[in-house]
Amino acid sequence: MSAPAARPVVVPQTAMQRLIPNALLGRIGAVFLTGEAAATLGGAAAGPVLAQAAGLTATAAVASLVTLAAAALARLSVPKTAVPQRHDPVALALSTGGQ
Repeated sequence: MSAPAARPVVVPQTAMQRLIPNALLGRIGAVFLTGEAAATLGGAAAGPVLAQAAGLTATAAVASLVTLAAAALARLSVPKTAVPQRHDPVALALSTGGQ
C-alpha cells in the first residue's frame, strides 16, 4: 500500500488512539468499523444496480459526489480548536478547568 493510499486510514486511527480514553477506545473503534462496513456493503449493492440503470459515467459521478459529501460532513464535524492529547496532563487540566 502506498503512502497516499494509507493516509486516509492511518491518520484517523492514530488520532483516535491518541485522544480517546482507553475505556472507550474499543467501543468507538467498533462504531467506526461498523460504519465502514455498512458503507462498503451499501456501495457494493448499489453500484452495480446504478451502473446497469444509468451507465458507468453516471455511477462514477454519483460515487464521487457521495465521497465529496462525506468529506464535507466530516470537515464540518471536526472541532475548530485544537484538542489536547490525552497524555498531556497540563493541557488536559487546563481544558477541563483543573478537574
